Amino acid sequence: IPANAFEGCGNLSNVIMNASGGASGETIGDYAFKDCSSLASVFLPSTLATLGKLPFYGCTKLTDVDFGTSTTFTCDNGIIFGLTSGKKTTLIECLQARGDEIGTGKIRTEELADVKTIAPEAFRDCTSVVQVYLTGATGLTVIPESCFEGCSSLTYCELGDYVKRVEENGFNDS
Repeated sequence: IPANAFEGCGNLSNVIMNASGGASGETIGDYAFKDCSSLASVFLPSTLATLGKLPFYGCTKLTDVDFGTSTTFTCDNGIIFGLTSGKKTTLIECLQARGDEIGTGKIRTEELADVKTIAPEAFRDCTSVVQVYLTGATGLTVIPESCFEGCSSLTYCELGDYVKRVEENGFNDS
């Protein structure tokens, strides 16, 4: 699915993507479902190989993405992770329903314990996230560009000593 393919499809409520049978697996591009305000159910094949930047940005009713038996991706409590050897090592996207429709506004250290990388803009406009504890993510050294941009309710973010750099607009408008 190419970048911005379904952008603004306000009536789209369900997505079921089947495996293509291609050798390299399926790909979902950047902002593929951006602003699909009615999207509430997503089922993706376990053969999905790549997720672009914020594929579900603006999908405010979406609380979970079902990756089937994937060993590459999972969604846990409204957060999409990339997996390495079964561990959640990459935080790809915090769904905007986190803290409102699913989970709490407090993202606990144990939720992020194995995270080594956070994708740029991963928490962008997650307006119900109020606290983030990154102290358990001991492999995390960079807060990427626009990571927490627009998190207007964010009142507390605890970084560990191992975080060496906060990139441009890391906490802009938060």
